[in-house]
Amino acid sequence: MNTYRIETRVPDNHLLHISVPTFAAGQEVEITILAKADSNGMDAKIRQMEKAAHDPFFLADLQEIAVDFR
Repeated sequence: MNTYRIETRVPDNHLLHISVPTFAAGQEVEITILAKADSNGMDAKIRQMEKAAHDPFFLADLQEIAVDFR
């Protein structure tokens, strides 16, 4: 099996047109689409986790869980 990486952006109409490298006509291929993570969403999650590190309710919950694993 050969693997080719083709990076592109999703257009407004959500239709991707991809030129297929040197495959024979009629040859079976498998296509996998991987979407890159949205960095803006990740930044918001990290800020929430930083706030949780100082949240007394969150810290109390962590303490209760830690007791269960002693």
